Amino acid sequence: MENLRIKDIERILLTLYQFNYDSKVTPFYSHAAEELVKPSRKEEQQMFPKSLIYCAQYLLQANFCFKKILEIIMNPAFIKLTSANEICNAYIYIHNCLELDHPEIKDQFKLDNSVLTTFYTIAEQWNKNLKGHSSKRQQFAADVIYNFKV
Repeated sequence: MENLRIKDIERILLTLYQFNYDSKVTPFYSHAAEELVKPSRKEEQQMFPKSLIYCAQYLLQANFCFKKILEIIMNPAFIKLTSANEICNAYIYIHNCLELDHPEIKDQFKLDNSVLTTFYTIAEQWNKNLKGHSSKRQQFAADVIYNFKV
């Protein structure tokens, strides 16, 4: 696992989530989560923050909440490493997932209101831009993301 890049782990997590992987059979989620937060990965986390954010999203989608990853990606300094345009949907999903599925820790990893407002504003703009210029699938995804405000 230590030879995999964060991007490789991200792709594996996405694939496992899509195929409803049972983490009780082989504990890949916990091994991947531990690998992602190793101190030796610090430079890679800084160079490829989006991949780490998406890893956290895919783990949460699989109902695997790993606090150490959340501590990294919800840190305001880490959020500034990324372009809000590129990751706003992932952060909106993570925020809402914590609100709905993990209320016991939601306050510990709460996004600043100004950050959330920025992300929702971007998502709303995407939604407006996609109307009439996208497939039904893209439009549905944009509507779900925009309307999934807690």
